[in-house]
Amino acid sequence: MLCENRKDRDSSEESAWQENINQLQYAILNDDPREFLRWKVIRDTMFFDNPTYIDPELAALKSDPKWPCIWETAIQETIIGHPPPYYAQARSSGNLIHHAYHVLRFQQETGRHVNDFDVIIEFGGGYGSLCRLIHNLGFQRRYVIIDFPEFAALQTYFLESIGIPVNAGAKNSEERGVYFLSDIPNFHDSLCPKKGGKPNVLFIATWSLSEAPIEVRQTIMAKLGNSTSFLLAYQDEFEGRNNLDFFQSWQAELHDDMQWYDSQIDHLPNNYYLFGSQPVKP
Repeated sequence: MLCENRKDRDSSEESAWQENINQLQYAILNDDPREFLRWKVIRDTMFFDNPTYIDPELAALKSDPKWPCIWETAIQETIIGHPPPYYAQARSSGNLIHHAYHVLRFQQETGRHVNDFDVIIEFGGGYGSLCRLIHNLGFQRRYVIIDFPEFAALQTYFLESIGIPVNAGAKNSEERGVYFLSDIPNFHDSLCPKKGGKPNVLFIATWSLSEAPIEVRQTIMAKLGNSTSFLLAYQDEFEGRNNLDFFQSWQAELHDDMQWYDSQIDHLPNNYYLFGSQPVKP
Protein backbone atom coordinates (compact mmCIF):
# COMPACT_ATOMS: atom_id res chain seq x y z
CA MET A 1 0.00 0.00 0.00
CA LEU A 2 1.21 3.48 -0.83
CA CYS A 3 0.24 6.98 0.05
CA GLU A 4 0.82 10.22 -1.76
CA ASN A 5 3.29 11.41 0.83
CA ARG A 6 4.38 10.64 4.38
CA LYS A 7 2.13 13.20 6.06
CA ASP A 8 -0.88 11.24 4.77
CA ARG A 9 0.07 8.01 6.51
CA ASP A 10 -2.15 8.58 9.55
CA SER A 11 -5.31 6.94 8.15
CA SER A 12 -6.55 3.67 9.59
CA GLU A 13 -5.56 1.84 6.40
CA GLU A 14 -1.97 2.97 6.77
CA SER A 15 -1.29 2.73 10.49
CA ALA A 16 -0.45 -0.96 10.30
CA TRP A 17 1.83 -0.43 7.31
CA GLN A 18 3.63 2.40 9.08
CA GLU A 19 4.44 -0.05 11.85
CA ASN A 20 5.63 -2.55 9.24
CA ILE A 21 7.89 0.12 7.75
CA ASN A 22 9.34 0.85 11.19
CA GLN A 23 10.04 -2.85 11.70
CA LEU A 24 11.61 -3.13 8.26
CA GLN A 25 13.90 -0.16 8.94
CA TYR A 26 15.02 -1.80 12.18
CA ALA A 27 15.66 -5.14 10.44
CA ILE A 28 17.67 -3.52 7.65
CA LEU A 29 19.90 -1.82 10.20
CA ASN A 30 20.28 -4.72 12.61
CA ASP A 31 19.64 -8.08 10.93
CA ASP A 32 21.44 -10.20 8.33
CA PRO A 33 20.21 -9.28 4.82
CA ARG A 34 21.19 -12.76 3.60
CA GLU A 35 18.31 -14.04 5.75
CA PHE A 36 15.76 -11.30 4.99
CA LEU A 37 13.02 -13.76 4.02
CA ARG A 38 13.22 -15.09 7.58
CA TRP A 39 12.70 -11.65 9.13
CA LYS A 40 9.48 -11.47 11.13
CA VAL A 41 8.13 -8.40 9.35
CA ILE A 42 8.61 -10.13 5.98
CA ARG A 43 7.03 -13.39 7.16
CA ASP A 44 4.09 -11.49 8.62
CA THR A 45 3.35 -9.43 5.52
CA MET A 46 4.71 -10.84 2.26
CA PHE A 47 6.22 -14.32 2.50
CA PHE A 48 4.02 -17.28 3.39
CA ASP A 49 5.86 -20.55 2.92
CA ASN A 50 3.36 -23.42 3.38
CA PRO A 51 -0.23 -22.16 3.55
CA THR A 52 -2.92 -24.67 2.56
CA TYR A 53 -4.09 -22.57 -0.40
CA ILE A 54 -0.85 -23.24 -2.29
CA ASP A 55 -1.68 -26.90 -2.98
CA PRO A 56 -4.50 -26.19 -5.48
CA GLU A 57 -2.41 -23.45 -7.08
CA LEU A 58 0.53 -25.80 -7.62
CA ALA A 59 -1.87 -28.41 -9.00
CA ALA A 60 -3.22 -25.85 -11.49
CA LEU A 61 0.27 -24.97 -12.65
CA LYS A 62 1.17 -28.65 -13.08
CA SER A 63 -2.00 -29.31 -15.06
CA ASP A 64 -1.20 -26.54 -17.53
CA PRO A 65 0.34 -27.90 -20.77
CA LYS A 66 3.22 -25.44 -20.37
CA TRP A 67 4.26 -26.82 -16.96
CA PRO A 68 7.33 -28.78 -18.16
CA CYS A 69 8.62 -26.11 -20.55
CA ILE A 70 7.66 -22.89 -18.74
CA TRP A 71 6.26 -23.01 -15.22
CA GLU A 72 8.51 -25.64 -13.65
CA THR A 73 11.56 -23.56 -14.51
CA ALA A 74 9.95 -20.18 -13.79
CA ILE A 75 9.14 -21.12 -10.18
CA GLN A 76 12.60 -22.32 -9.25
CA GLU A 77 13.74 -20.36 -6.22
CA THR A 78 16.98 -18.49 -5.68
CA ILE A 79 19.08 -18.69 -2.53
CA ILE A 80 18.84 -14.91 -2.01
CA GLY A 81 17.10 -14.19 1.27
CA HIS A 82 17.17 -17.87 2.30
CA PRO A 83 13.55 -18.66 1.32
CA PRO A 84 11.96 -21.70 3.02
CA PRO A 85 11.14 -24.35 0.37
CA TYR A 86 7.62 -25.52 -0.35
CA TYR A 87 7.09 -29.01 1.00
CA ALA A 88 5.52 -30.35 -2.22
CA GLN A 89 7.92 -28.60 -4.62
CA ALA A 90 11.27 -28.40 -2.89
CA ARG A 91 12.97 -26.30 -5.57
CA SER A 92 10.31 -23.59 -5.22
CA SER A 93 8.54 -21.69 -2.46
CA GLY A 94 4.91 -21.16 -1.59
CA ASN A 95 5.30 -17.48 -2.34
CA LEU A 96 6.66 -17.98 -5.83
CA ILE A 97 4.02 -20.60 -6.65
CA HIS A 98 1.33 -18.16 -5.49
CA HIS A 99 2.65 -15.44 -7.79
CA ALA A 100 2.87 -17.83 -10.74
CA TYR A 101 -0.75 -18.80 -10.18
CA HIS A 102 -1.85 -15.14 -10.48
CA VAL A 103 -0.16 -14.90 -13.87
CA LEU A 104 -1.49 -18.27 -15.03
CA ARG A 105 -5.07 -17.25 -14.23
CA PHE A 106 -4.65 -13.88 -15.95
CA GLN A 107 -3.27 -15.49 -19.09
CA GLN A 108 -5.95 -18.19 -19.15
CA GLU A 109 -8.82 -15.73 -18.73
CA THR A 110 -7.65 -12.95 -21.05
CA GLY A 111 -5.54 -14.77 -23.62
CA ARG A 112 -2.79 -12.20 -23.02
CA HIS A 113 0.79 -13.10 -22.08
CA VAL A 114 2.88 -10.87 -19.84
CA ASN A 115 5.38 -10.55 -22.69
CA ASP A 116 2.72 -8.85 -24.83
CA PHE A 117 3.12 -5.61 -22.90
CA ASP A 118 5.47 -2.65 -23.39
CA VAL A 119 5.28 -1.63 -19.73
CA ILE A 120 4.23 -3.44 -16.55
CA ILE A 121 3.32 -1.32 -13.51
CA GLU A 122 3.03 -3.05 -10.14
CA PHE A 123 1.42 -1.23 -7.22
CA GLY A 124 2.97 -2.57 -4.01
CA GLY A 125 5.86 -4.80 -5.02
CA GLY A 126 6.57 -6.77 -1.84
CA TYR A 127 10.24 -7.66 -1.94
CA GLY A 128 10.24 -8.03 -5.75
CA SER A 129 9.13 -11.64 -6.09
CA LEU A 130 6.35 -11.12 -8.65
CA CYS A 131 8.65 -8.88 -10.67
CA ARG A 132 11.20 -11.71 -10.57
CA LEU A 133 8.60 -14.27 -11.69
CA ILE A 134 7.54 -12.15 -14.66
CA HIS A 135 11.17 -11.73 -15.72
CA ASN A 136 11.59 -15.50 -15.38
CA LEU A 137 8.78 -15.79 -17.94
CA GLY A 138 10.82 -13.76 -20.40
CA PHE A 139 9.72 -10.16 -19.88
CA GLN A 140 12.57 -7.79 -20.86
CA ARG A 141 10.99 -4.37 -21.15
CA ARG A 142 9.98 -1.66 -18.71
CA TYR A 143 8.80 -2.66 -15.21
CA VAL A 144 7.68 0.04 -12.76
CA ILE A 145 7.12 -0.69 -9.06
CA ILE A 146 5.13 1.86 -7.04
CA ASP A 147 5.93 1.46 -3.35
CA PHE A 148 7.29 3.08 -0.22
CA PRO A 149 11.01 3.96 -0.42
CA GLU A 150 11.82 1.43 2.32
CA PHE A 151 10.37 -1.41 0.29
CA ALA A 152 11.98 -0.09 -2.89
CA ALA A 153 15.34 -0.47 -1.14
CA LEU A 154 14.54 -4.09 -0.34
CA GLN A 155 13.33 -4.72 -3.90
CA THR A 156 16.53 -3.19 -5.28
CA TYR A 157 18.66 -5.45 -3.11
CA PHE A 158 16.74 -8.57 -4.11
CA LEU A 159 16.46 -7.88 -7.83
CA GLU A 160 20.06 -6.78 -8.26
CA SER A 161 21.19 -9.87 -6.37
CA ILE A 162 19.47 -12.16 -8.87
CA GLY A 163 20.70 -10.26 -11.93
CA ILE A 164 17.59 -8.30 -12.94
CA PRO A 165 18.59 -4.84 -14.21
CA VAL A 166 17.56 -2.03 -11.89
CA ASN A 167 17.57 1.37 -13.54
CA ALA A 168 16.33 3.74 -10.85
CA GLY A 169 17.32 6.80 -12.84
CA ALA A 170 15.41 5.87 -15.98
CA LYS A 171 13.14 8.57 -17.38
CA ASN A 172 11.10 6.84 -20.09
CA SER A 173 9.82 3.49 -21.24
CA GLU A 174 12.49 3.14 -23.91
CA GLU A 175 14.93 2.27 -21.12
CA ARG A 176 14.57 -1.33 -20.02
CA GLY A 177 14.83 -2.61 -16.50
CA VAL A 178 13.06 -1.93 -13.24
CA TYR A 179 12.13 1.59 -12.17
CA PHE A 180 10.92 2.51 -8.66
CA LEU A 181 8.38 5.22 -7.92
CA SER A 182 7.29 6.39 -4.48
CA ASP A 183 5.81 9.81 -5.28
CA ILE A 184 2.30 9.24 -6.65
CA PRO A 185 1.70 12.84 -7.80
CA ASN A 186 4.59 12.34 -10.24
CA PHE A 187 2.96 9.22 -11.67
CA HIS A 188 1.45 10.27 -14.99
CA ASP A 189 1.00 8.98 -18.48
CA SER A 190 4.31 10.42 -19.66
CA LEU A 191 6.04 7.97 -17.32
CA CYS A 192 5.41 5.40 -20.01
CA PRO A 193 5.83 7.09 -23.38
CA LYS A 194 6.20 5.01 -26.51
CA LYS A 195 7.47 6.31 -29.80
CA GLY A 196 4.80 6.10 -32.47
CA GLY A 197 1.80 5.61 -30.19
CA LYS A 198 0.46 4.72 -26.78
CA PRO A 199 2.22 1.99 -24.81
CA ASN A 200 0.53 -1.30 -24.09
CA VAL A 201 0.46 -1.34 -20.27
CA LEU A 202 -0.35 -4.04 -17.73
CA PHE A 203 -1.22 -2.74 -14.26
CA ILE A 204 -0.82 -5.24 -11.40
CA ALA A 205 -2.07 -4.88 -7.82
CA THR A 206 -2.52 -8.06 -5.78
CA TRP A 207 -4.39 -6.99 -2.64
CA SER A 208 -2.40 -3.76 -2.40
CA LEU A 209 -4.91 -1.49 -4.14
CA SER A 210 -7.82 -2.86 -2.12
CA GLU A 211 -5.95 -1.92 1.07
CA ALA A 212 -5.15 1.62 -0.07
CA PRO A 213 -7.15 4.73 0.88
CA ILE A 214 -9.83 5.67 -1.63
CA GLU A 215 -8.04 8.87 -2.64
CA VAL A 216 -4.89 6.91 -3.49
CA ARG A 217 -6.86 4.41 -5.55
CA GLN A 218 -8.54 7.23 -7.46
CA THR A 219 -5.26 9.04 -8.08
CA ILE A 220 -3.66 5.91 -9.50
CA MET A 221 -6.61 4.92 -11.64
CA ALA A 222 -7.10 8.40 -13.04
CA LYS A 223 -3.55 8.38 -14.39
CA LEU A 224 -3.70 5.03 -16.20
CA GLY A 225 -4.14 5.33 -19.94
CA ASN A 226 -6.86 3.58 -21.91
CA SER A 227 -4.34 1.11 -23.30
CA THR A 228 -4.04 -0.46 -19.87
CA SER A 229 -4.87 -4.05 -18.95
CA PHE A 230 -5.36 -5.13 -15.33
CA LEU A 231 -4.35 -8.00 -13.08
CA LEU A 232 -5.97 -7.30 -9.73
CA ALA A 233 -6.70 -9.37 -6.63
CA TYR A 234 -8.72 -8.06 -3.71
CA GLN A 235 -10.60 -9.03 -0.56
CA ASP A 236 -14.32 -8.29 -0.24
CA GLU A 237 -13.84 -5.91 2.70
CA PHE A 238 -10.95 -4.02 4.26
CA GLU A 239 -11.11 -1.72 7.27
CA GLY A 240 -14.89 -1.41 6.89
CA ARG A 241 -14.76 -0.55 3.18
CA ASN A 242 -16.76 -2.62 0.73
CA ASN A 243 -14.31 -3.54 -2.01
CA LEU A 244 -16.93 -5.44 -3.99
CA ASP A 245 -18.89 -2.21 -4.47
CA PHE A 246 -15.74 -0.20 -5.20
CA PHE A 247 -14.44 -2.45 -7.97
CA GLN A 248 -17.89 -2.95 -9.48
CA SER A 249 -18.36 0.81 -9.75
CA TRP A 250 -14.85 1.32 -11.00
CA GLN A 251 -15.29 -1.22 -13.81
CA ALA A 252 -18.38 0.61 -15.01
CA GLU A 253 -16.55 3.94 -15.13
CA LEU A 254 -13.24 2.97 -16.69
CA HIS A 255 -13.28 1.83 -20.33
CA ASP A 256 -16.28 1.05 -22.53
CA ASP A 257 -14.38 -1.47 -24.64
CA MET A 258 -12.62 -3.27 -21.78
CA GLN A 259 -13.37 -6.96 -21.32
CA TRP A 260 -13.63 -7.78 -17.61
CA TYR A 261 -13.20 -11.11 -15.87
CA ASP A 262 -14.33 -10.90 -12.23
CA SER A 263 -14.45 -14.12 -10.20
CA GLN A 264 -14.14 -15.39 -6.67
CA ILE A 265 -10.98 -17.32 -5.88
CA ASP A 266 -12.46 -20.69 -4.96
CA HIS A 267 -9.74 -21.77 -2.55
CA LEU A 268 -9.52 -18.31 -0.92
CA PRO A 269 -13.00 -17.47 0.41
CA ASN A 270 -13.99 -13.79 0.25
CA ASN A 271 -11.15 -13.01 -2.18
CA TYR A 272 -11.48 -12.18 -5.86
CA TYR A 273 -9.59 -11.76 -9.11
CA LEU A 274 -10.40 -8.90 -11.44
CA PHE A 275 -8.74 -9.05 -14.86
CA GLY A 276 -9.28 -6.44 -17.53
CA SER A 277 -8.05 -6.54 -21.09
CA GLN A 278 -8.63 -4.78 -24.33
CA PRO A 279 -10.01 -7.19 -26.94
CA VAL A 280 -7.22 -9.04 -28.72
CA LYS A 281 -7.20 -8.00 -32.35
CA PRO A 282 -6.90 -10.83 -34.91
